[in-house]
Amino acid sequence: MTTPTRPSPQDDAALARIRTLTQAPAVPVVESPTTPLDLLRNTWAGHRLPWAVGIAAVLFGWLTLVAAPTAAWGVVLVVSVGAVLALATYLPGPGQSFGAAFGGMCGIAGFCLPLFGVSQLAQGAVGTASGYAVAAVVVGLAQRVLTAGSCGTPSR
Repeated sequence: MTTPTRPSPQDDAALARIRTLTQAPAVPVVESPTTPLDLLRNTWAGHRLPWAVGIAAVLFGWLTLVAAPTAAWGVVLVVSVGAVLALATYLPGPGQSFGAAFGGMCGIAGFCLPLFGVSQLAQGAVGTASGYAVAAVVVGLAQRVLTAGSCGTPSR
């Protein structure tokens, strides 16, 4: 019978090297907002909300003059506030480039849909067409808020 041999120090070093190469690397934990309130707070924090309030008032006044005879003022209010909130997310935050705030190709839908909604009301949309204007704004705003982590980098 043979007796088991002890590994040499060189074998121990080789085994240790193999263990370090085959161990799975540590994956960093990515923290994401856990509630819709956190998403909203990160999206419109800082300088974006004051700009949105000011521009929404101007847009509401302009749309009231342009679309008032045909569109209900409630529809005008929803479209103007929703469009401005969506478009305010494109304002770069401190230390953020415009490209990072825009979000590349996936930022196009959130940018264009509110503009389409405002355009429809400005052209005198009534009935179902004004519903489409509201839907375009709401979908653009939802796209921008729900894809904030992957489509543009929200800045605080």
